[in-house]
Amino acid sequence: MTENQYREVDPYEVAVSDMNERRSSPVTSSIQESIEKQGVIQPPLVRERDGMDDAEVPYEAVVGQRRVLGAQAAGGVETIPVVVVGWDDAEALEASITENIDVFREDVLPEDRATAILRLMDKQNYNQRQAAEALGVGRKVVTRMIERGREEWEGTALHPEHDNSTSTSPTKGQTEKTVDNLDDNSVREIRKMTGGGSEGEEIATKAVQDGLNQHDLNEAKKRVDRGQDPHGAVESVTREKQEIQETKAEERTRIELTFSGDESEALTTAAKQRGATENQVARQEIVRYLEAEGFL
Repeated sequence: MTENQYREVDPYEVAVSDMNERRSSPVTSSIQESIEKQGVIQPPLVRERDGMDDAEVPYEAVVGQRRVLGAQAAGGVETIPVVVVGWDDAEALEASITENIDVFREDVLPEDRATAILRLMDKQNYNQRQAAEALGVGRKVVTRMIERGREEWEGTALHPEHDNSTSTSPTKGQTEKTVDNLDDNSVREIRKMTGGGSEGEEIATKAVQDGLNQHDLNEAKKRVDRGQDPHGAVESVTREKQEIQETKAEERTRIELTFSGDESEALTTAAKQRGATENQVARQEIVRYLEAEGFL
């Protein structure tokens, strides 16, 4: 096929292409609700599955897989518009990646993005500069996005080829975050301070558990550069971060009250009777009110 063709097809006749970058993205309720109300407005780009064994699913979505899955989940959607393209695997993979880079999608797991770009580089025999040119991004962006594909991460949960089925950590479908959720810059900082491998994986797991970000890990790396061991550096950064958070939580709310006339006289009298200052009396009464109303 040389020209793109517009067609109306049953959403269940479309599968997700292996060339699609979004291997782990769920269908959100907003997408499903929008399709239930308005149908699919923007046609997904699909390829014909020539030579496939499953004749009941003649198409595969290259771009717009969530629109297809949303239509399937919505129920009652008899047909959706699609544009049938004649792309080969490399072109389909490149289109999928480019679509998501252009809008800087946050819901594409870094692992999926790294896998897709590495596959593209392998299929097209691209180096990082050529891949960056093909995708319309800077070379440093590509370098960052394929961080997990480095040999230092082979055999760990951070590597794209890691088998999640053998891992005891939460899977992508669970709500608890895993090392898959670490951003690429944080992974790079961990590699620089540990050299990757099993120690890097341990630090990455701790970073996720303790909510450390790139800035925290960069600070830990600086301490490693000054001679501290990686685990000790991360522990000290984590402890200091927790102390700051606790301090902020304990900060008092300061208010200024002004009384005049009868109120001022009454406050002064109450303070004398209690042997306290006006501020102490005002505070005591505020606390008593908050307790009586169930706020404390």
